[in-house]
Amino acid sequence: VELNSYLAMEKQILADIASELAQAELAVNYQTQAKQLMQKINLCFYDEQTGYFYDRQLSESNKSTANGCTGKLLVKRGKGPEGWSPLWTKIADNDKAQAVIKQMLDKNTFNSLIPFGTAAQTNPAYDPDIYWRGRVWLDQFYFAIGALSHYGHRKSADKLVTRLYQHAQG
Repeated sequence: VELNSYLAMEKQILADIASELAQAELAVNYQTQAKQLMQKINLCFYDEQTGYFYDRQLSESNKSTANGCTGKLLVKRGKGPEGWSPLWTKIADNDKAQAVIKQMLDKNTFNSLIPFGTAAQTNPAYDPDIYWRGRVWLDQFYFAIGALSHYGHRKSADKLVTRLYQHAQG
């Protein structure tokens, strides 16, 4: 989900650049590709039951589902920062974004003393002392703050930045 979110964002940026260069046909082409990928991300990488975006497990034997998605949604693996990448790139549908933000602001999920660890506290593999299983990485923190801000939660984002400054060491 994260890679596809970045790719959709890049297509939007390329469309903007093409427009600035008066390349209207190229701009429309990139914008069309961006919209198609955005729709696919919102359809295939989001789990309605948990209200979160996840990666999909693909294999050669996977067939497309009725909605055109391929592979298995990796819900059981647990929540990680990849779930807010569609928000940081501004491609998540608003209702899906608000559901993800609810998870991000939950004190039992990502809103810990130093918020936005690399795994949710509810993730089966969570351990704050293991690499990429709960430690806070500043780039992922930055993406989380941007995600909140893009979808109308600037005050919460500011409070969480302050909390990072107050509690982070190293």
